[in-house]
Amino acid sequence: MGELIIPGTLGILTDVAGLLVILVTTIPQMRDLGIFGAFWVAAIVFTVEILHPVLICALLVVGGGIVPWIFVEPAMSAAKYMR
Repeated sequence: MGELIIPGTLGILTDVAGLLVILVTTIPQMRDLGIFGAFWVAAIVFTVEILHPVLICALLVVGGGIVPWIFVEPAMSAAKYMR
């Protein structure tokens, strides 16, 4: 997954630059839209590079399926008392 960070970030930053081109217009509403869109796309960098890896690490593969670790831990601790 680490090898995809640089190309993904570059693609998102290119989108930000493309939306910032809208700032050269003389229409105020279009300028506001360009600022809003650029900020929105820039926030995607945070989501993709920080939140997604955290969520992926928080998931465990159990029995061939992906189960959130929060559901696995109580079941595992309850199973040791059932023996």
